[in-house]
Amino acid sequence: MIVASDFYTYYQLEECPRRLWLDANRPDLKAPPSEFEQLMFRKGQEHEQAHLMTFPEHVRPAHRPGDLAAGADATMTLLSQGTPVIYQGVLVSRDQSLAGIPDFLIREGDAYVVRDAKLALKIDRHPEIPAQLGLYSQLFEAATDLQPARAEVLLGDGTLMPVAVTEVDELVSRLGTIMSAEGEPDEAVGWSKCNTCGFFDYCWTTAVDRHDPAVVPGIEQGLRHALVALGCVRYDDLPELGAGRLAGLSFRQKTRERQVGAKTAEKVLRQVRVLMSGKKEVLAAPGMPPAGPAVYFDIESNPWDIGMETRVYLWGLLLDRGDGSAPQYWGTIAPAGPDGDRAAWHAFLAKSGDLIEEFGDLPFIHYSHYEKTWINQYIGRWGDEEGMAGKVAALLWDMEKKAIRGFLRLPVHSYGLKHVEGCSGFKRSQQDYGSLWSVARYDAYLEAADEAERKAVEGELRTYNQEDCAAMRHVLQWASGLG
Repeated sequence: MIVASDFYTYYQLEECPRRLWLDANRPDLKAPPSEFEQLMFRKGQEHEQAHLMTFPEHVRPAHRPGDLAAGADATMTLLSQGTPVIYQGVLVSRDQSLAGIPDFLIREGDAYVVRDAKLALKIDRHPEIPAQLGLYSQLFEAATDLQPARAEVLLGDGTLMPVAVTEVDELVSRLGTIMSAEGEPDEAVGWSKCNTCGFFDYCWTTAVDRHDPAVVPGIEQGLRHALVALGCVRYDDLPELGAGRLAGLSFRQKTRERQVGAKTAEKVLRQVRVLMSGKKEVLAAPGMPPAGPAVYFDIESNPWDIGMETRVYLWGLLLDRGDGSAPQYWGTIAPAGPDGDRAAWHAFLAKSGDLIEEFGDLPFIHYSHYEKTWINQYIGRWGDEEGMAGKVAALLWDMEKKAIRGFLRLPVHSYGLKHVEGCSGFKRSQQDYGSLWSVARYDAYLEAADEAERKAVEGELRTYNQEDCAAMRHVLQWASGLG
């Protein structure tokens, strides 16, 4: 039986046939829910329940958990009675091959509105939403011989949005073929694609052990599939393929055909060489910021759609005076709600202004484009009346761009800071850390039962952010000795 949740499994965070097959056939390989996944589930439940409370007359079909046939019969009875609001009604196809449980069936005149509550803030990155609503609508029409009045979604910010549903027959057929296959489908892994998936440990470890080309930075999914089609099932095969043939290889990138090209081919082969040897290569002397005082700048943010009002919840700065003294850390954590979000932003701007006033136009060193992106977003969100955010933006110094990529080839599968810092010998004090972990800990900070608990969680978050800043400083000092 295919159920609506299979659409989510297939599509999120990116389309993945292997994840769907594993979920259906090898659920034992899935890791227990992380603290972040538990947070997402809890936020989803809270969002749904808050909306449910606006319908005091709602009725939920009575049936034993898992007995979808009984649930479908109870739902049909409620529909025939014209029940105003049916919560989690069960819809099952006549051949028992499809099932869906929409959050709400709401009577409107002689018809019903099909509505789901989701934490998503936009649906353009969530193809599973119109697909799920399409399945509900199809099952509703088959069961009642009536078309739904419309399908709609309640987004995480409370926006009620009508949805143009997806025709699901072809999708259902595709998912059924995948789930019933004898073996797991071949699928390219990717760090950003896979690191939030419950099957990450299994899939990523397997790919690394097999020397799958997909674990090589610079080889995207389409190129990996093209290489496998040529017989290059291990990245060890690429040197034999050669730079010329690799450069001329065409592959599919989303909706268009691309050619690898000489520059990318050279980068890929270098990366393969260092992965095979385990030894770094210095391509050019890493760039360095001006001598003297510098600030290492790192934020913790919530880019996931889990219904939090605050997007950047920790702004952190580590001052290195450049005189051999110990670095000084400053960080501010946003209290709950829009006022707290605004207050943390302005506290960051005030602290930045103090540092610039004391030390002049010192560089704000960060890793990758993340901090610049969020500063620009927060200018639009809360403003920059005194121009300090624009000043900080002009002083940003991206060490990934200016000192790592294009300068060093490292035996890593990703050039994110946490991978690069391992090559530099940096050690952290925390056993648990990471961006998903920090989102969950920030929620724990907001929901703390008392001030002592809140201070303890605050300490965890500050330590994590401070060590991100310290890792940048350590990596930059390490890179400076490699030129």
